[in-house]
Amino acid sequence: MFSASRPRSTLPAPCVTVALATLALALLGACRKPAPSVAPGAPARRPSPAAPSIPARGAASLVGQVVDGAGHAVPGAHLLLWSRAAETPAAPLQAIADAGGRFSFAEAGSGPYELFAEAPGFPPLRLAAPAPGAPLIVRLDGVARSIGGAVLDGGTPVAGATVILDGETIEPQRLSETGRDGRFAFGGLGPGAYSVRAIRGARASPPSAEIVLSRAGPGPAPVRLALQAGFPLGGRVVGAEGPLSASEVRIVSSPARSPSEPAVVDVAHADGAGVWASRALPPGEYRLTARRPGFVPRQIVTIVVSAADARRTVTLELVRAAGITGRIVDGQARAIRGAIVRCLAPGSRDLAVITDPLPSAAEAAAVPASSGRAVTTARTALSDEAGRFEIADLVPAKVRLDVSAAGHVPWRGDEIALRPGETRAVGDLVLADGVALGGRVVDQFRSPLEGARVAAADGPFTLTDGAGQWTLSLAPGPHTLAITAPGMRDQQIAVAPTAAGGSPAPLEIVLDRADAWLEGIVQDSGGRPVARALIAAWPAAADQADPVRIADGAAVLATTVADTGGHFRLAQLPNRPLILEVRQPAYPSARAPAVPGTFAAVVVPIPGALAGDVHDARSGAALARFRVEARGPEGRTASASPRKGGAGAFVLSALAPGPWTLVVDAPGYEPGEITVDVPASPTLGEPSVRDRRVDLQPLR
Repeated sequence: MFSASRPRSTLPAPCVTVALATLALALLGACRKPAPSVAPGAPARRPSPAAPSIPARGAASLVGQVVDGAGHAVPGAHLLLWSRAAETPAAPLQAIADAGGRFSFAEAGSGPYELFAEAPGFPPLRLAAPAPGAPLIVRLDGVARSIGGAVLDGGTPVAGATVILDGETIEPQRLSETGRDGRFAFGGLGPGAYSVRAIRGARASPPSAEIVLSRAGPGPAPVRLALQAGFPLGGRVVGAEGPLSASEVRIVSSPARSPSEPAVVDVAHADGAGVWASRALPPGEYRLTARRPGFVPRQIVTIVVSAADARRTVTLELVRAAGITGRIVDGQARAIRGAIVRCLAPGSRDLAVITDPLPSAAEAAAVPASSGRAVTTARTALSDEAGRFEIADLVPAKVRLDVSAAGHVPWRGDEIALRPGETRAVGDLVLADGVALGGRVVDQFRSPLEGARVAAADGPFTLTDGAGQWTLSLAPGPHTLAITAPGMRDQQIAVAPTAAGGSPAPLEIVLDRADAWLEGIVQDSGGRPVARALIAAWPAAADQADPVRIADGAAVLATTVADTGGHFRLAQLPNRPLILEVRQPAYPSARAPAVPGTFAAVVVPIPGALAGDVHDARSGAALARFRVEARGPEGRTASASPRKGGAGAFVLSALAPGPWTLVVDAPGYEPGEITVDVPASPTLGEPSVRDRRVDLQPLR
């Protein structure tokens, strides 16, 4: 009776599973609690024109009407009905209110009941209902609003056009038909964001701009929908055995450029031969997903709908879904309740997510608390009281399980190859007792950072809450924690929890903001740009005697490469003094202080180069084997070996101008040492000192 939810957002699957389980348990457990009173059988208020009277039904039926606080009908409301007489609550009966807000449970039984109702824009309502009798009036808190307008084609009103109302809380979509004057109206709507679009044959309108209904104030202005050329899609749904009937095809426009730009959603159903066809769609890019119980799509198809390929057909392939079951226990084989079991692709480090939105509260209440799939396709489940878990509707492929539970060392399994239709039983998964670490992640102003990731090098991780708090259970011994957060500099810390020492003291981890930037240029001392230079930004040490000293134990904050004009830009920097280090093979390395948010001009000296040769001091013969080590200004070093075919020749290049001391070693000879004053080269790359001869004395 319920169609699938429209894909508006992507949420972590653990959040969905926990939320649904909590809601369902709360609703089922509420059967023993007093509920808001409703007087079935009492004289009903005079119905409004939008709320027609309700015919009486048989004793086994429960009928009624959903209205707002002013007595107006609320069409499209979702209702769930539980029997309060049963010892164990069974699956609820479900119904959707019609255009007059009326509903009926034809096989309700003898009662009493627990009724749950919700409607778009209204808060959910739970109430107690006695045995079937007079029609039941279900009154939701708030006053319904309406959306209306007209459908036009070339400025002419269009009669008989289908208008579709959509919104994050509309499930399923509501339809209306225009009258002779082309006008339409949707009533019984609570506060929220909605959109409408129209279809007439092969003509379709784009969705309207987002329509926001509030609890007070004037209603929205009439909506004008202009029809234009539409393009229906069609095709087949197939599986390994051939066409798949009773399949649903969801057609959703690709994410909008603006968050307030409504999406286009259409649902088509395959016939006995697996053939499906959509309504007319406005031009655009769409994602197509086929669904059928027990199957999963092999892939999501994305196509562009336009006049060029309007008659294109699409074949959507489904495969039989796989699943995994098992049990989570501790080292003493005791069941662990509430363990989070994640099913991930091999190598993935993050939580799997649900690619569909959260279901409505009415649908959520109908899902058993132990369910691992929660209406939509899930990749995460919670273990129940016996430690059991089940993850269904998996694409047959290689997967891996990650399991975590408070007070236990997270567990990571090997790859599992799932076959189509297979439900793999993995048995007992044992979590070892761990040492609980915890603390807080803050910025440099001691403000908490929500959503920061605290991860151990061996895989386990957690996320901070709104107060910046985090906890993580690790095996005793040394670990390295990596802490990351959007817009902040990464940090690593070493920890060594011990089992005997109890829980370590909370750790406060301070992350520097990384929202600063730095632009600049690299030039040599002759004013020429230095292209393709590697620029590294380091934290500066607080040392007035050496303004270019890098902080002890510091790590590189960011790197970039200068363009052909020597320009560079560094982003995601902390707002603190920096040291820029510049390296380019043709130049000596250079350092310069810099401040984020300013323009940095880094000058590297024009290098010198020294060419020489090494000879035997007695015979004058050139040596073929030797090594030259050079020490220059500011502790710089350089080295050289004989050039091929150079008869003892060597070249030291990219030398900073200044005095250089050369030490020459050769097998069978005494080391030789000379000091040479090296000037800048008049031509970049050419030696500024030539023919420098070094004579070595043979060993005695």
